[in-house]
Amino acid sequence: MLNKWVWFLGVFLFFNSTMGWGQPQIVKPGVKRAVQKSISKAGQSRFSADKIEKILEARALRTQARQTENLKKGYPYLFNEDFPGVKITGWPFHKGLKGPYEDLPFWKDLSDQAKRNYFLAANNRAGALNLKAKQQAVKNIQENLPALWCDRIKFTPQPFEKLLADMIPPQAKYILLGEEHNESQIQVFLSKFFKEYQAKYPGRKLFLLTEFLPVSGKKTLLLQSMKVGDPAYAYIFNSASSNGMTVKGLEPRYVYEGGGILHIDPQWARNEDLAELWVTPEAIRVRNKAWISRIKELRKNNPDAVFMIYAGGSHLEYNAFASLSLQLPREETFVASLYADDPTNNEARDLLEELGEDKYPFYLEEVLSWKDASLRRIAGFDVRLLLSKQDYPFGKKRKK
Repeated sequence: MLNKWVWFLGVFLFFNSTMGWGQPQIVKPGVKRAVQKSISKAGQSRFSADKIEKILEARALRTQARQTENLKKGYPYLFNEDFPGVKITGWPFHKGLKGPYEDLPFWKDLSDQAKRNYFLAANNRAGALNLKAKQQAVKNIQENLPALWCDRIKFTPQPFEKLLADMIPPQAKYILLGEEHNESQIQVFLSKFFKEYQAKYPGRKLFLLTEFLPVSGKKTLLLQSMKVGDPAYAYIFNSASSNGMTVKGLEPRYVYEGGGILHIDPQWARNEDLAELWVTPEAIRVRNKAWISRIKELRKNNPDAVFMIYAGGSHLEYNAFASLSLQLPREETFVASLYADDPTNNEARDLLEELGEDKYPFYLEEVLSWKDASLRRIAGFDVRLLLSKQDYPFGKKRKK
């Protein structure tokens, strides 16, 4: 069975090497003929499983070397998981979960190590595109820092849930809510925002689509379990359901239930030489691709509904790699970035704060937005809110 798919594998690898993700590149005719010739030979010969293994292993090493050369030219503001990996542990898993690439005709016939090498090579290519996206985002912000600072909207004091509901255009059908994870005030804020939005548009059908739930499964049982480990997240989903919103999961089950570890190339590893597999550039790409498919599927039966998409900001912001916001209708999409307002944390929240430093102190702004749509896209969002636990406490206040 393995030999049957050698030709498909060769064709797939060839086109992935000559095409960026959605960005065709020019291939020199001589190179194309040479590759086609090698594919033709592969189709006529009988490759062993060991041979396929070596092909994919060589491809992983070759793309890693190429990405290393890219990184030597500069790698601004990358996270540990953005760097090349040397091996994968904990994946593939064998408990009935389907993972990424299952639609490829040759996938089921590859060994576990060949699958890992396939992912490593794909992640190196995605890492290169992620690096380009970050470099472009940095350049765009640097060139527009004075305008981003001087042209920001001055807001009058008001509850943030009302401010956000009023800012969202009436025609928006995709409201993207990108959060900083594990900050309970964000979930409390969102519960208030949902009620405010429903009061403003009482006749609208609202969906809450989220990465924090899988695409299938018994939601009631999942939320019961979530109450123990992640009570603030359980609170927001139960609150949304009890207020008439339809809550659906976006996350593939292989991410929700299955782990995986990427071992980072030691020359790039920072404090930690391990990263979760499903937060790497290639994982973000395949997860966002799965989310978009799910969203399109739900849209077919709900053409007029408003979809509120709740996930980490790195999935949703305009200037992020493989962003969901860039795959949705522009005139119907609104992005809100939600962060904790924590005076004890001196780390920059985003590229605006990183690049603005003290000359342009964006970190002092509880609300950030601009009338100019181009500035919003450069910043990565339509509005950014800093939310405090004092204003949005989770749970009942204890009596003194």
